[in-house]
Amino acid sequence: MKLHPNHLVFALRQAFFIVVSRHGGFASFVAKLVLVNDVIGLMSMVMYPNSQLKSIENKTETDSSFSLLPGPVTNLAANFGEFVDPQDPHYKVRWKFQRLKINDSEFQSAIVDALATMAPQAHGRPFDEAIGYSLLESVVLSIVRNSGQSISYAVVMRALVNLVAKVIYTRPSFTEMDFQIMHDDTEVVQA
Repeated sequence: MKLHPNHLVFALRQAFFIVVSRHGGFASFVAKLVLVNDVIGLMSMVMYPNSQLKSIENKTETDSSFSLLPGPVTNLAANFGEFVDPQDPHYKVRWKFQRLKINDSEFQSAIVDALATMAPQAHGRPFDEAIGYSLLESVVLSIVRNSGQSISYAVVMRALVNLVAKVIYTRPSFTEMDFQIMHDDTEVVQA
């Protein structure tokens, strides 16, 4: 049996949901990766409170396909903004926060589920839509490609990872939000 990246993403999603359902809020875990009764590695995840995120962001190594934007992209008080894709300047992500507060664990689990849904797709494959459900299904993250437009799964995943790391996790609490991915000022994806 061969280990595929989607196995790791599924394991991470399942571990995240178990930790959040038992502990809520911010937690960490270390797990053994077992493939046909052989330990093949370790997996860990640490969810930091927002105040600690800035102190670790420069220590985090990431896969180059998901490189984070350098430095902060927004004023913490801003309720809307945009940033340019770090790998393709033709793409921009625009966001706007709404007023409705959302449970931290539910918000995070919907994002993890959406990323887990997209991960098995070939990165160059054209994106259509992705839906992420929170642990208790009280939060739904719906990401949809506008008809007539084209974008790859890799660009959508990179945009979501950057949005989470550089915008969402810099806020003191989670609120409902809208975001769009633009290509040369044409809306390609909405969520």
